[in-house]
Amino acid sequence: MAVEALPREYRARAGRTASLCVAAGLGTVPPLLPLLLVEGVPGWVGVVGVVLVAGLIGSLAFAASRCGTVVDLDGIRVRGVFRSTRLRWAEIQALHAEEELTAVVRRYGPRVIANAYRSDGRRVPLRYVDDVHVSSVRDEVELMRAAWAALRGPDWRPSAEVSLRIARRDAARTGLLAGMFWGTAALIGTGTLSMFMPAGEVPDWLLAVLVLAVPLAVFLLVWLASYRRNR
Repeated sequence: MAVEALPREYRARAGRTASLCVAAGLGTVPPLLPLLLVEGVPGWVGVVGVVLVAGLIGSLAFAASRCGTVVDLDGIRVRGVFRSTRLRWAEIQALHAEEELTAVVRRYGPRVIANAYRSDGRRVPLRYVDDVHVSSVRDEVELMRAAWAALRGPDWRPSAEVSLRIARRDAARTGLLAGMFWGTAALIGTGTLSMFMPAGEVPDWLLAVLVLAVPLAVFLLVWLASYRRNR
């Protein structure tokens, strides 16, 4: 990212935020409407309840619309619903595009995300720098790295300890993904095999070991082996 191109901002798509707000409103406001019709309950109670819930949803919608990541001359600012995190360029130790672990169990949502790592080794997710909101997460991260290299200052030094933490975290993530893949494959295989076993001829404990313990063992073994190989 050329310094002249700063600032650069990443936000949620307007339609995505609006749809979430509509869904929240449809799920919370209608159940309160019967309060307006209940005998013995003052009408103003129901009105106040509906107004308060609608106001809360509106406030959250406004806060969500301001969430995002801003890259400027001073560094990277990540805005959340309740708090913001400011990273000066000199505080950053690494910028990575990484696979999103939860993508394997979700049909929708990002599969590749961007993370910044602070000088203390802590990971800071860069909101909306993902493959749902940008065309290429890795290209965006490379642009940020160019700005980081130009603006972090001559006194910046890499930390061997932080680099080791990042490498171990990456190895753990890679191992977890591999373990989940092969563990799921083993679960499907053992589950299919158990369907063809004669009923009553296989002890229950053996069936439980086959269907549950074997996939779990495969998951753990692959995870640990991958972690030891990549750390």
